[in-house]
Amino acid sequence: MFLSDFMNRVSIRSNEDCAALEDFKKYDLSGLIKSGAYTTWTQDGWTLAKTGALTYQLRKKLSLFDKLFSMEDKFNIDISYWSYPVSERIKQGNKPVENEPVRVDFKGNVEFVLKGRGNAKQVILSGTFNDWNERDFKMIKTGDVWKLKLKMPTGLYEYKFIVDGDWITDPANKFRVQNQHYTYNSILVVGKDVLFFLKGFQNAKHVALSGSFNNWDEEGLPLTKSKDGWRVVQKIPPGKHYYKFVIDGREWIIDPDNKIQERDEGGNINSILMVH
Repeated sequence: MFLSDFMNRVSIRSNEDCAALEDFKKYDLSGLIKSGAYTTWTQDGWTLAKTGALTYQLRKKLSLFDKLFSMEDKFNIDISYWSYPVSERIKQGNKPVENEPVRVDFKGNVEFVLKGRGNAKQVILSGTFNDWNERDFKMIKTGDVWKLKLKMPTGLYEYKFIVDGDWITDPANKFRVQNQHYTYNSILVVGKDVLFFLKGFQNAKHVALSGSFNNWDEEGLPLTKSKDGWRVVQKIPPGKHYYKFVIDGREWIIDPDNKIQERDEGGNINSILMVH
């Protein structure tokens, strides 16, 4: 996809958000939305479209901007729209490469295991990979352990176990994220093996990896020390990811060998990883 095809987007969720967008104050977006005239409105290359009940989106092609963009200009990528690289499409004979739906498969690439619930009558696996269905993925009991193997495409997923009607996170998985119900979902990453390497720091006692792919876990993923630095292999789903190295639990640093960096919403500079 050519650069000119991408859009720089700003979402407006309420009148309060309109007031906060000082850069767009001259357009009177709040009044424009109330009048309903936004459907035909355009100014300085910007257009406005309604994307939800209370959500509006400003769009402008990059080719219409009159300045160059720096490395810190931010573009969000929704991995649900991620395209396979041209090399992969050629390998597949130029046919569309599509992920198969998640399904039960005794030779599957992901196995879910729940221990310590031997007295349960039924355990169901539910998550974003099956639209939180409460019936389809029944786990199989072997002794006091419940198991289920699935064939899953690469991606970042959230899931829970339903034990006799009770929704619980995976006790063997420390990675989790808060949901809209103010409880937590477990996080599963199915992706490509990526080597993270930090050169030097031989005097450090402990080095960990933390990023958007593990919910910025403060303890992080431990790296193994070698004669020339620290390394770890981690599965990362397709898309764009932030990360940092954590030295001895105190010092958070960007990857000195990765020149691709970006500021997050809090103004912090992070290293960027793109996985195809």
